[in-house]
Amino acid sequence: MSTDKVCLVIVFNHRFDKNLPLLRHIYGKRFSYIRFLMPFYDGADSDVIPVYESSYQFQGYFIQAYEKLNNLQCSHYLFIGDDVIINPKFDEYNFTKLTAIQTGGGYYKLKFLTTKFIPLNSPNSFRWFWAAGSSTPFFNNSTSYKNSIPTYEEALSRFDKFFGVKYKEFYTEDFFGDPNEPCNTCIGSSNNVQKFIMLLNHFLATNGGIFKIPYPMARGYSDIFCIEKSGLFEFARLCGIFSAMNMFAEIAIPTAAVLTFDRNEVEFFPPDSRKVFWDNDRIAFEEKYSSDFNRLCSEWNPSTIYVHPVKLSKWTMKV
Repeated sequence: MSTDKVCLVIVFNHRFDKNLPLLRHIYGKRFSYIRFLMPFYDGADSDVIPVYESSYQFQGYFIQAYEKLNNLQCSHYLFIGDDVIINPKFDEYNFTKLTAIQTGGGYYKLKFLTTKFIPLNSPNSFRWFWAAGSSTPFFNNSTSYKNSIPTYEEALSRFDKFFGVKYKEFYTEDFFGDPNEPCNTCIGSSNNVQKFIMLLNHFLATNGGIFKIPYPMARGYSDIFCIEKSGLFEFARLCGIFSAMNMFAEIAIPTAAVLTFDRNEVEFFPPDSRKVFWDNDRIAFEEKYSSDFNRLCSEWNPSTIYVHPVKLSKWTMKV
């Protein structure tokens, strides 16, 4: 395809039909292909693709929607959460150019554009709540996955090449960190040693009582990514398997991407090009713009690629 054309795919964690007309208004003039992936949808709108999965495993949506997405005449798919708002200047033709790395006389083509990935077995990763149960999917006997994903050795090799360092095959002390060290995003409160020990015991129980990794994994923010059409099937297929294994989405999506793409095919959004808020920050952000969506767009910082979350039900909008 001589001209890159992006299909916008908006992902709902939960069914919320009221946002459909708002999102069509926001993006309809910029993207000729918009598809909504919405759980349990039974309405008549042809641009909504019904999907059936838990919000914790929303990566399972992609393989369910694959056939309908693959039939669209586009070169890339930009997946965003329904509460992610992208820069108002982006459209179906300029997104890949404005977000790609420029080299020499042109832009080199990427197959996957996303936010930063981190090997799960990294220092202090256990302080992230979902790391405590990350081994559970690999001891889930209800899903026969082993012949459908790369072997342990193949995955290790892929991870080594992608990250440029040897992936640790055993969880070490730095993975768990110091439970007494204050942390705003810890598994418990700042000094909740008792909860740390409880989760550590849970981790060991679900990891076969050992500190050896069950499989190499990555983690990363996964509410926005852009994928080239040629890579969609294998990526979505792995995501579907990881969904059946009950792997948490923000482990499954980065892991599937590392197993699908070479490092030189993946680019990360610059850290200072995005705004991601926790609840208190989100409320302050709404107050800054008086919850006026049109004002947000008119005063948008040109260097900001996206904002998350923007709860549309909290904002006023001239439609």
